[in-house]
Amino acid sequence: MYRFDSWTTPQQKHETAEDFPRTISGTAFNRFLDLCFSEATAFSFQKGLWQDSEISSLEDALAPYKLCDFTTLQWFGYDLRSTPPGSEWKMHIHLYEACSAAKEILKAHLQDIFMGYTQRNDAVPRLTLEDLCFLKGNEIIVGTVAHELILHAYPPSKAFTQELQTIGSWEHTGFSPPELLFG
Repeated sequence: MYRFDSWTTPQQKHETAEDFPRTISGTAFNRFLDLCFSEATAFSFQKGLWQDSEISSLEDALAPYKLCDFTTLQWFGYDLRSTPPGSEWKMHIHLYEACSAAKEILKAHLQDIFMGYTQRNDAVPRLTLEDLCFLKGNEIIVGTVAHELILHAYPPSKAFTQELQTIGSWEHTGFSPPELLFG
């Protein structure tokens, strides 16, 4: 597993505290999406967790590519199976076809992998979708928890790993992909 380094303190003289947290944005984000779509068979978003998650433009644009919806207690970054009785909630996952048209929609609606959560003001978009993940079959190859600035990659091939390392700063951790519960 590779963990994207979004919080490391400045190491180089040209970096400042204003450069953190890091994200993958702009041209690098487009390259990252191209890489993910080169291997993925599907991608997912979790239904937005926040009460003010009202901007549905991304969800509306992706509607023709939706494969299914389901609720689950375990998905990338979340395991709710052991929550105390009465306090549990379920995640609502939207699964989409990983096709070129859907990729272009992501490029048109998103500016970075953390969906705007690295902004230092109140301008964080409150989309009805968050936490973009990519799957190859039933295995996760990339997972995010956008508001926590978490990004992990589980490269399915050596070529994927090599290209990934040219896009941002990554730390190899060796962890295995988490189990996903499909509803």
